[in-house]
Amino acid sequence: MTLDEPTMAGVHDGLLGGIAHYDPDRRLVEEVAARSPLPVRLEREHRAFVRRAARVAAAVGQVLDLGCGAPRDDSVFELVDCPVACVDVDPDVVAHTTLAAEGRDDVAVLRADVRDPEVVLGLVDVTRPVGVLMLSVLQYLPDADGPAELVADYLTRLAPGSVLVLSHPSADTAPELHAVAALLPGHPTVRTRAEVAALLPAGTPVVPVPSLFGDHDSGPGDRYPYYAAVVRC
Repeated sequence: MTLDEPTMAGVHDGLLGGIAHYDPDRRLVEEVAARSPLPVRLEREHRAFVRRAARVAAAVGQVLDLGCGAPRDDSVFELVDCPVACVDVDPDVVAHTTLAAEGRDDVAVLRADVRDPEVVLGLVDVTRPVGVLMLSVLQYLPDADGPAELVADYLTRLAPGSVLVLSHPSADTAPELHAVAALLPGHPTVRTRAEVAALLPAGTPVVPVPSLFGDHDSGPGDRYPYYAAVVRC
């Protein structure tokens, strides 16, 4: 990875109007926005969901933030009052998050692949409940990587009382997102609602992002092209 190439973290930051991205990220964001205004709106509305999900995860006493992304004023570790472990595969993200969390004994930062739960979960005390945030992550794992099996692996390793909160974009009602996804680093998979549900234990409700915790009306209801779910252990 070089500064000549856009990154997933940089594009996400650019869509949010942040400052932790570079010219290649900005140019790609401009290209995405020219194709459809929807990704910018979804990214910013999803950020509000992250804040709600962080509170739910923190209620169990410790948080594991998978794919934490570039540090922001509303990063998970800035929002909650409990130990937080931040994990990302992007070395630039890890370096900036480590700097942003300097002096914080309650924040651990690790460069790791979320597909290695044994390593990742070494950051938290798995003998106690953990709030796992798997937000806007699984679209970067193709079916061949076994995302459903990965979710199941995490869940089997968590103590009773743990929660896992997941979110995932969809093109169910926004087919233009397929073309957008093809432009993005990592070529994310915009799964259908049924495909998102198949990543989770059978019977787990999968709902539009704005309505998961029952404190926001989803507006377009089932037509909202971003889904979320919570699994309680």
